[in-house]
Amino acid sequence: MELTSAHLRYLLCIYELSRSAPAVSSAEIAGRLKVTKPSVSRMLAALMEKELLVKERYGKVYLTDEGAAVARGLEHNIAILAKNIPKMQLVMTPSEVREATRAIASVMPVGKRL
Repeated sequence: MELTSAHLRYLLCIYELSRSAPAVSSAEIAGRLKVTKPSVSRMLAALMEKELLVKERYGKVYLTDEGAAVARGLEHNIAILAKNIPKMQLVMTPSEVREATRAIASVMPVGKRL
């Protein structure tokens, strides 16, 4: 399955939001990612087409088992990268390390675990 870094960014966002409540709204996703609601709607349609999430009639979004597995793999890679980037002795704040790990993990092939 071909997933872009944008697909992965949205999956990870939904996965993280679903930790506090299983159902996630489009407005929550837009707020977290700082994107417009129409952008969220387009991406949700693309992710539904790939069977990575389902959307209920009133806008609540849930990851499928496959969508959650992809997000967990991405999260795993982010954790490994976050642990190892400081060893490179780069001068980065914790926030910069977090953003760098997300960027690197999102361009790695899906299913490739560190």
